[in-house]
Order: sequence, then C-alpha cells, then structure tokens
Amino acid sequence: LPSGVASQRSATRNDELEPISATTEARTASSKTMSATSEAKAETPHEGEGSHLLVVITPTYARPTNKPPPQANALLRMLNAMCQSSRQNILWIMVIEFGDADPAPKLPRCVPGRHTSTVHAVTIEVPAEKEKAPARDAAANGNATESSETKTKKKKPPPHRGVAQRNAGLAFARDRERLRAAIDEGGLFGGNTAELVELAVRPWDDPLVYFGDDDNEYDPRVFEEISKISKVGVWPVGFPFAMAPTHVEAPAVNASGSVVGFYSKFCDKRTYNVDMAGFALRVSAARTATFSPRSKQGHLEDDFLRAALGEDYLDRAALEPLADGATQVLVWHLGWKFDREKGKWKLMYEVRQPPDPAFVCKNTL
Repeated sequence: LPSGVASQRSATRNDELEPISATTEARTASSKTMSATSEAKAETPHEGEGSHLLVVITPTYARPTNKPPPQANALLRMLNAMCQSSRQNILWIMVIEFGDADPAPKLPRCVPGRHTSTVHAVTIEVPAEKEKAPARDAAANGNATESSETKTKKKKPPPHRGVAQRNAGLAFARDRERLRAAIDEGGLFGGNTAELVELAVRPWDDPLVYFGDDDNEYDPRVFEEISKISKVGVWPVGFPFAMAPTHVEAPAVNASGSVVGFYSKFCDKRTYNVDMAGFALRVSAARTATFSPRSKQGHLEDDFLRAALGEDYLDRAALEPLADGATQVLVWHLGWKFDREKGKWKLMYEVRQPPDPAFVCKNTL
C-alpha cells in the first residue's frame, strides 16, 4: 500500500481463533474460501448481502488503562460486533496519532465457523492534535504567579477531537487504488480484485462509509443495516448517560416512511440533528466534504452533512431511515460520563414513530 499506511490487519475465517500474526498458509486457505463465496454472490453485482464494501473509520488513541474505556477493550468490542454481523465485507480504518503504538497486532481474528463476515484492519497515522496546556514554567521556577501576558496567550483546546483522523480515513476511502490494494491484502471479496473486475463488480468505486468511534456500543445488526444504503442513511442512537429524559436521538419519520425532522433534546438550530454514530453514506454522496475543526461544539456532523449534500440538504425525504423505520436502537453513545441530572441513566432499545412532538426539533420541520 502507499506510504502513510502504518500496518494492516485482517479478521477472516480461519481454522481457529488465532493471533494477528497468522501464517501465510492460513491466509491462503481463507482467501480461497472467500473467493468461492465472492464468485457465487457476484452474479448480482451490488445487490444483496456481501456485495458492498463497508469502510468503518475509527479515530483511536492510546490512553491510560484506568481511563475508560481502555483502548484494547474498546477495539475488541468493536471487532466483535463487526465479526458478528452477517455476510459483510468490512475495511476497518483505524487512525492513530504519530507516536502511538499500533493496536492492530494485538487484535484477534474472527472466530471461524461462527462468523460469516470478513474484517480487514488498516492502521494509518496522522500528526497529533495539539492542545494548549496551562503554563507551568513560572511555578517551576519558584514563581507561583503567572504574568498577565502568559494568561492572555492561553487558548482553549479545540472543541472536537478526531477531526484530522476522520478526514485522513475519508481520504483513504476516496482513493480507489488504496482501497483495491487493501481488498487484495485483506482477503475481502475473496481477495481477487481482477476476478471482480471481470464480473463487473467494483466495490471500491463507491464504498459505504461509517464513522464508528471506539467508545460506542454496537449491535452487529447496525452494519447489516448500513449495507442497505443507496445514498445517505440515518437511524436512532441511544445515550444511556445523557439526553435525559429521552436518552435517544433519532430521525422523525412520518406514516409514509419519510424523514420529516429529528427527535432530539439538543436542537441548537442544527439542520441534521444526528450523532456521528447515527449516519452513514456513500463516498459519492459525501462529494468533497470534510470535517472542520472550526465547527461549533455539537455541530461537527451537521456541518459535514450540509457540506456533503449541498443544495439538497433541506430535502430530508432523500434520507433513508434504517433500523426498521428508525424504531430500533442499534448503537449507543456511551460517553462514559453520567448525565448531570442526578447521575441517572437509561438504556433505550426502541423509538416510537412518529415520536413525541415535544422533543422534535422545531427548526427541522
């Protein structure tokens, strides 16, 4: 693969649960098995399960083991959910900062005979996001007070983390050559891209992109729902420790099955009231959009989708409500902090449609 790729790992079918340092012989056997599956499914290109390439972009950071969730735990949970999805070909792009250890070599493979999906992990690096820390020079020199000049130069940390990482992953997803090379390396679709071209199947041309953070909890079915997307899909996200009293954010769907607004406690004049975990789209639908570090707090997703959909951003009927008409919660934004409202929490599994109008954002109607 081109420069910038630190390492690559794949989770495929094998004879036993094995560490990431699999033998070439095992990989070859896995590739042959997947090739037969791919050939059978390629009779109907881009239709049905297993014919789509799903790119999952995950910003991830090395962090102390006592800071929840530990990186290893978080990534293992994500891998487990992806492996348990049904008949998916998933390219998992983990984006780390320069200097952080590559977490991929510690990840196991999917369990053979139990999982029908193939997951291939690619690790890429970006420069560390710098945050201004309080000046300590004066105190270190025995002077307990800081000058007014030092205080005025202090800057607040950026409101968003992972912006550069998501953009780097998105650039990878837009690069057809890198995608094709990753498919070959990871054994996705049988690992034989030449055969796919002959069968008029080019999953790297317009893959599905999902921004999956490592501190969320995922039902395996969410990845199966994403494979149904034609352009842009949206679905509910649960907030066990926030968004009280609803503890959920979801598209508001009318009796005809069209998205007519958004059900959320946090409206704040957003056009798209969705969490990062609550939407996915085709690369072609994203156009040239990127995430901006200048986005207002809580508006990162909204600004991205408005840039992606351009003049069509007010046409919410074009959004595809997934998860049984946006009634099922298949992903939860944990956040690892209790709600300010007396530390209460609630785990939501379903959303009533149409939702309670008291919590439908008025600016989205």
